[in-house]
Amino acid sequence: MVKRKIIKIDEEKCNGCGLCIPNCPEGALQLIDGKARLISDIFCDGLGACIGHCPQDAIITEEREAEEYDEKKTMVNIVKAGKNTIIAHLNHLKDHGEEEYLKQAYEYLKEKGIEIERKAAEYFKLGKYGKSFAAILDLIWTSKIARGIAKFFTRLVGKKIMGKIEYPNDFLNEIRADREMNFKDRLGEIKVPTLVMCGELDIGYTADDVRTTAEGIPNAELILYKGYGHNLIMRNRKQVQEDVLKFLNNN
Repeated sequence: MVKRKIIKIDEEKCNGCGLCIPNCPEGALQLIDGKARLISDIFCDGLGACIGHCPQDAIITEEREAEEYDEKKTMVNIVKAGKNTIIAHLNHLKDHGEEEYLKQAYEYLKEKGIEIERKAAEYFKLGKYGKSFAAILDLIWTSKIARGIAKFFTRLVGKKIMGKIEYPNDFLNEIRADREMNFKDRLGEIKVPTLVMCGELDIGYTADDVRTTAEGIPNAELILYKGYGHNLIMRNRKQVQEDVLKFLNNN
């Protein structure tokens, strides 16, 4: 237990409208017995994103003994809620200058990406190529609906589309290289103008990792695309092409 800021709900003022709940990206609030309730200290960061959405002024922040806020456990709820909630939460942390929590949020997304790749590799080793590709779709699609549709058709016809896998070790080596090879200490050797691009919601290569890469390359330019994940090129092709052409023309 630590003494910190955390929200407090005045039960007498609360009318159970529930407007605060969707405006708590961390998932710390629920309607219980007709009243908004803080379900767990560890999900409340104490920054008060919910306060301005209460028409009854029933929510305030107070300083009291509470369990420490846990960003990674909170991210489990946030990722389940989908892309818009992830965006809202990351923006919430940025707006309040919570760099450490933001770093932990990106670390969680990175760990989730590693787990997805591990699952895909296991299926691939077993020759279950359709299931392997379906697993990778968790990296590509941030929309739950689009991901569900893509997975259904991939499991249905994925093996036929992929055909015979002539060199199965290529994919396994690529995943291994992604996680085991680190050339961060050699980024400074890159002397040519470099454009580094990433979707802010990418869990394969998180924005935090990509930002570190850009900072390590002399004269690198970084573009982070808000609201996009690993499928950046597919969903925002025109803007990406325009940005690449602009960079090339300027260099």
